[in-house]
Amino acid sequence: MAPAFDIPPSADPNLAGTSPVGVRWADTTLVTAIGLAPARPVVRAHSAGGSAAVGGPDTAVDLNLLAAFRRSARVPLSIDLAVTEHRYCGAGSIAAAYSRSLGSLPVAAARQTTIVLRLPAVTAVPPRAPGATAAAVLGRAALVTRRLAALLAAHGVRTHIFDAAALTDHTEQLLGPPGAARRVFALTPATTPAHLRAVAADHAVAHTTALRLSGSAPHPRLDGLLGVTEVPRAGRALRAVPPGLDPLDDGADDALADLVPTDAVRATALPDLAADPISLADWRFLLGDDGVLIGAAHDGSAVTAPLISSPDHPASVIGDPRFIALLVYRCIGAGAAINLHSPQPHRWARLVDLVDDPGVLALGPARPGAAALTRVDLFDESSEDAEHWQIRLRRAVGDRAAGDWEAGPAPRTVIRGSRADPRIDLVVDGRPHRLTGAASEPERTLVAAL
Repeated sequence: MAPAFDIPPSADPNLAGTSPVGVRWADTTLVTAIGLAPARPVVRAHSAGGSAAVGGPDTAVDLNLLAAFRRSARVPLSIDLAVTEHRYCGAGSIAAAYSRSLGSLPVAAARQTTIVLRLPAVTAVPPRAPGATAAAVLGRAALVTRRLAALLAAHGVRTHIFDAAALTDHTEQLLGPPGAARRVFALTPATTPAHLRAVAADHAVAHTTALRLSGSAPHPRLDGLLGVTEVPRAGRALRAVPPGLDPLDDGADDALADLVPTDAVRATALPDLAADPISLADWRFLLGDDGVLIGAAHDGSAVTAPLISSPDHPASVIGDPRFIALLVYRCIGAGAAINLHSPQPHRWARLVDLVDDPGVLALGPARPGAAALTRVDLFDESSEDAEHWQIRLRRAVGDRAAGDWEAGPAPRTVIRGSRADPRIDLVVDGRPHRLTGAASEPERTLVAAL
């Protein structure tokens, strides 16, 4: 794998005031990447039929928009859409209890969506351009990447162009934790979104769906891969392979490398998928984490909110100690390594002892293990004699100290609940949602031990 590097200012005239464009360049292929996210936190309801936003619009990737961009580009390029989902994290009792509460729902605690652009270096500069120098080739790659990011932003998508460090980190995340096994499947014309939802509701560590638009821009070719990361000895494995997926035994290593943003060129022949506008519209991938299970809506669907997904969207939780503990357990199950900051650390001692894993919950800096997806600060804001506690959750930013909390943004998510009352009030960006508490027997057992 060629190392990533940042395109220098001399080759990227649009760099001023923005982050650099990271690139891999090996032989005849240039690779850049763009991360995608929704513009605001999204509350979603989940049923066996799929997931949808509650009380507002949702944001999804439009493959037809990517196909139109390829037609408008002055240079040939292929575009990958890679979507990596983690349903829950870890393999201990907390993860198992949270998984039981999720049941068979296709919930993605964490979802990372990336667009990967691949430009043949020999054609990255129009033939009429004099002197196709390295700087000119890199400049064209930067320009095309920034143009696509701007187009997506104009359609309501929050974009983040990967610099070299982000490109490297993203690749390492896709490769999975040490000791993980990986299987790769080809998508076939018989593959449907329902088949992918079945994978999302299974027990693998993570799965990545990668669709590639290639061929001539007026008549694109679409093919796709599904990569599954597993740790079978921990029970984190795909238990049932849905129909419509073709296991790749021969050439699986090449296909696996092609799931990540490297300079690899797909050597495995994959089936053509329908690439007409109607068929492209069928491939609908939601943006952003579903987050943490909060409760059930009046129709029985499970409702999630991204409590720990962004440092810009902190969440405030108000409730009795057992309700607070349930949310903490679920954040851990969703992949959080939590740093506890409290002026009364003694009242958290029992929960810390029960979790018994400083890699996911610790007074002061947690020491995230391999299973953690993100670091989260939990700040205890309740008074010493309060019957109901109040905490604030926020995705950690660098080495932020607890004292920096007061200067942080106001909570955009507020949750009020009690283990003695089934009603839960959830407010996200001013939109109220009335839910009912729901927990599996293993989760109730964990909370009852407090």
